[in-house]
Amino acid sequence: MSIRNAVVALSLVVLSLPAMAEDVGGKWNASMETDQGAFSMVFDFTIEGDVLKGTITNDFTGATPIVDGKLEGNKLSFKTSFEGGPGGAMTISYTGVLEAEKITLKMGLDGADAAAAGAGGFEIPPLTLTRAPE
Repeated sequence: MSIRNAVVALSLVVLSLPAMAEDVGGKWNASMETDQGAFSMVFDFTIEGDVLKGTITNDFTGATPIVDGKLEGNKLSFKTSFEGGPGGAMTISYTGVLEAEKITLKMGLDGADAAAAGAGGFEIPPLTLTRAPE
């Protein structure tokens, strides 16, 4: 590959990053199977530069704000906190990847919440988010 071709390819990648960031914005649907049946969630993302903001809404907690959100290319991370954990508030960390029209998110309990759930014995399955119809 020539230097010119490498520069052109790198330029295309760099120029596409803002477009990927914009693709994350909007509403996304997810569902998780639980012992009580399907648990549905709506993720509503907004983007300000490389900062990810928004809410997660479900029937259990209502609308919960997203905090500490970051967007780097097609990778995103954020946290949510809500009352109702074993010791009060629970904080969940999310990390994910945007691929075309889906986002795959891994979730984890933070700090004392993870210890209360049993270190290493509690695993939350990944979520697949699909863009909500407009």
